Amino acid sequence: MQEAAAVGKIVSAICHDPQVLIDASLLKGKKATSSWNIHVDLANAGAIVIDEPAIADGNIITSPCPLPLPSFMNAITCAVKSH
Repeated sequence: MQEAAAVGKIVSAICHDPQVLIDASLLKGKKATSSWNIHVDLANAGAIVIDEPAIADGNIITSPCPLPLPSFMNAITCAVKSH
């Protein structure tokens, strides 16, 4: 995942999946969202935590849960179209 992110490929995570982005050290200085119960983990990893249906910061796209899936998919679609 680090290699994909480093070359600008789209990396997305929903719900608790941003934990993987934390483990890959991809969130420092990036805007991100997740399930509410790992917001502290995101902040501790250096992310700028925003409580929104979907957040796109460069090639990193995150969403807090499946409920706002249309917003998440729209962010991914826009990122793919702009790539």
